[in-house]
Amino acid sequence: MRKAWIVVAVLALGGLLWFGLGRKAEVANALDDPLAFVPDDTPYVFANVESMPADVVARYVKQSDAQFGQWRQQLKKLEDALAEGADKASAADASDLDEAKSEAVGEDSSEVAHEESNTSAKSEASRRRALAWLRAFSAELEPSTGMRALMQRMGLDTSLKTAVYGVGLVPVWRTTLVDPAAFEAFVERLQKAAGESFPQVQLEGVEAAWRIAIADAPISVIVAVVGKHMVVTVAPAEGDDGLRQLLGLERPATSLARSGGLQSFNRSEGFLPYGSGYLDTARVVAQFRVPATPLESAFLKALDSSKPSLPAECEADAARLVTALPRLSAGYLSLDVGKVETVTRIDLSSQIAQALMKLRAPLPGLASATHALGSFGSALKVSELPGLGNALGSALNAEPLSCPALTGVNDAVTAVRTQLNNPALFAAGPVYNSLMVAVDQLSFDMDTKTFKELVGRVVIGSDNPASLIATASSFVPPLANLKLSPDAPPQPVPAELLAGAFEQPVFVAMNKGAIGISVGAGEEKKLPSYLEAGSAQPLLYVRYGGALMVKLADMMRDQAQDLPEPERSEMIDSAQMMADVYGTYIQSLEMSVEFTPKGIELHQTVAMAN
Repeated sequence: MRKAWIVVAVLALGGLLWFGLGRKAEVANALDDPLAFVPDDTPYVFANVESMPADVVARYVKQSDAQFGQWRQQLKKLEDALAEGADKASAADASDLDEAKSEAVGEDSSEVAHEESNTSAKSEASRRRALAWLRAFSAELEPSTGMRALMQRMGLDTSLKTAVYGVGLVPVWRTTLVDPAAFEAFVERLQKAAGESFPQVQLEGVEAAWRIAIADAPISVIVAVVGKHMVVTVAPAEGDDGLRQLLGLERPATSLARSGGLQSFNRSEGFLPYGSGYLDTARVVAQFRVPATPLESAFLKALDSSKPSLPAECEADAARLVTALPRLSAGYLSLDVGKVETVTRIDLSSQIAQALMKLRAPLPGLASATHALGSFGSALKVSELPGLGNALGSALNAEPLSCPALTGVNDAVTAVRTQLNNPALFAAGPVYNSLMVAVDQLSFDMDTKTFKELVGRVVIGSDNPASLIATASSFVPPLANLKLSPDAPPQPVPAELLAGAFEQPVFVAMNKGAIGISVGAGEEKKLPSYLEAGSAQPLLYVRYGGALMVKLADMMRDQAQDLPEPERSEMIDSAQMMADVYGTYIQSLEMSVEFTPKGIELHQTVAMAN
């Protein structure tokens, strides 16, 4: 028994030592994490819990380095264009001023001239200022050999952590600095090169801060170095009220770092820790249910306004809207050197989400489109649209929105309901569900304006493809010569229907759910398989390969030959940048929008070239 107590005592002592000593580094890291400054109840946040994997960062840096020279060229061209525009504008302003003086008959010509002169001076000052800052940034690029070198000059590092969030509704961007002194030096160099100095903000605990005025606005942008963080926010143009809270000198009572709220959010949504976030509509609405905070009061004073409150008659409507659209969210689903996959979601109530799910329709041809050079598709159950409009209209008629600011929604829904009950939709519903266009090979002759090479297909999804052909035949009589039947072998499209548009063979085929047209030698053999529909039912689908962008770059170069200088060189340079980026680093980009049980989702996937 005595030995057992000794073991317990040793374990307890060890735990205390770890808690008091071993966790010091962990606590220190947590206190320096941008999430430690994000209120746990923030209305919106997007941040990374962990830095991106080193191999992924290395790939992005390598890709950026390859474009560095082109960036310099593009900036130089922009500088030249801006300088030329400023000179032309100065001459034009002078001419306009003379004209204004001559036309000021019966008026105080000196007053007109003074007003025109002030306007001209302000416009000219804005142009010159933009040009000066552009040149200042170009000067920072010049000595940098690549992205890492540029970030080092700015005091940044590829392992940075960052957070964009709201203190109340006020936006704050906070990111880690590896060398705060280098960032301060970077800002000072920019100011010196641009010939402009920003007023500095003096606050205890702030290493450096600059106030950047916004023209004709009572608020300004604040850029600050606080500890090892760069912080960017907005604040009243005068005074320091609220700055301590915005800059994190006064920390939130409970932060996302302490609560682990973002980690929990990532687990529930399946997001990786490298970048995710949300906008919570309930928290946004809640801001208007409480009296102004000291921070809000500072802004309201600068704006010479009072805080709007949520009227009692709007409470029920606000609750309905929050229930209908509780959140917007986004995050990474996968991230490695070979693939980046993200999703952005509009979260909807289950009732609305299920109603929208009825609009889903099969998208025949999608399976083959995922490997095409370029493809575009859309699918929508048109026959379900009138029913959706009627259901939404009936719900609002039974309980219309009564909040004065929202009553217009009632009228809008009534108008939409009328449009969705258009006879044309009832006619299209039984015969049209989807469209898919995919191109596998493409080559265009700029001289003859014809395709030298074209291989692809068009697939139309329908509940009644035979009826669709019959309807189309009434507008295009030669279509009646097509004797299509489900699952019959593909047949060639009559030459009179093509009108010389294609030199390649064109075939058409049909099954019980789709009509397909193939272009290209031998493509008719694959056409029946293109008509099949899989389980995926996106509302919108877009995909293009890096090879397509290279081909488009080649077409741009050909087109540029007929242009005068400097347009010719500019188009050729743009084409080269496009070819370099997509041809070297991007295998394909894919995007889809779909209705899901959670709401409306936008999926994006970038496959990297080996």
